[in-house]
Amino acid sequence: TNRMSGAGDWVNRPYGRWNHSNHDANGGWIMASVDYAKVLAAFDQGIHNPLMTPTTASNMWSAPAPLVTSTYGRGWGLGSLPTATGNVSIYSHTGAFTGGTRTFMFRRADGLSFVLFFNRGYDSSTEAGLWGSTVNTNLNNLANGVASWPTVDLFPLAGIPSFPACPTLTPWAAAPSAASVGSDSWQFTGSGLSAITSVVLSGPRTRMTLTRTSPGPNGEGWFSISSSQLKIHPPQGLPLGTYSLYARAAGCSSNLVNAKIAAPPAEAMWAPSSVTAGTTFKVFGGSTQAASGTRVMGLFLGTAPVPSALPGVVSLGIGNNFAALWVWPILGSVSSITHATSWTVPTSASLAGATIYFQGASWDAATPVFPMVPTNVVSTTLQ
Repeated sequence: TNRMSGAGDWVNRPYGRWNHSNHDANGGWIMASVDYAKVLAAFDQGIHNPLMTPTTASNMWSAPAPLVTSTYGRGWGLGSLPTATGNVSIYSHTGAFTGGTRTFMFRRADGLSFVLFFNRGYDSSTEAGLWGSTVNTNLNNLANGVASWPTVDLFPLAGIPSFPACPTLTPWAAAPSAASVGSDSWQFTGSGLSAITSVVLSGPRTRMTLTRTSPGPNGEGWFSISSSQLKIHPPQGLPLGTYSLYARAAGCSSNLVNAKIAAPPAEAMWAPSSVTAGTTFKVFGGSTQAASGTRVMGLFLGTAPVPSALPGVVSLGIGNNFAALWVWPILGSVSSITHATSWTVPTSASLAGATIYFQGASWDAATPVFPMVPTNVVSTTLQ
């Protein structure tokens, strides 16, 4: 209540000795102790802290240069208290309004936080032992005597929402690599992975969000998750290079990790395993020899995984000795940026139930050398 407006009413000191509105920015908060405990608990979240980054928190709990002190940081008292395993750093603050409130809060560097609020003031003549470091010491001694802490989140019992379940990805010492064309995946372990709803990729000429959890008909990226593993299948035909990625969950995101797209180790082909008859889909070809920018690839289709060979020209694993082999009329130009090319394949509803086999063969259009280099064989079933 603001009693500094000039109204002139006589009130008790806790209700009129100061202008409460002036304290909005320096501690004049109104909350229960459990609310403030939730504020301190945010610092248990590490990279998922919704208030500030770990670096900012570390700066807050340290003395600003050039100030040389071991007892005060940026708004917090600095000290230490004993535990069973030795002293632990603490970050503390107290507060009071005359006759009305008295508050104590501190956080131990090992993750324990303490909040104690009183709705009355402090009498220094009779309560000298109930202020500041003495209270911290007493609370710390109580905590040291606890043999087993609860393992469940108790905030909801007070009507306060839990922190969101945020994923954390474990970075590899060397970024995992996947070929620009093929069935490779990036695999990451971590915690909280079952909460992941999407994956965001950023890299050479690329930024995209993956939301699919199963393969698509056009080489879209997708991911699968378990409680301890995230497996990311990058989109077909991405530019070569290093990508940063993170996983999203409801209300928060994981840390950043790196992964790489590399040229296929050999000539490669990809097609969806199944599509709906009467729709179109994409087939991708990849080459390990595309740096010159003059690599081209031919696409062959067949209805039987029986070889066809033309000595000195090409040797394929499909086509039943050319009796069931078709050549796509357009050559694919293999990009030197992605080492990939693609074709859009239409289908007819009348082909439901059929399986089409695909294979590519590449050569350098500037200096052709035969035989052509074949890819692996892939197949698509029309449903």
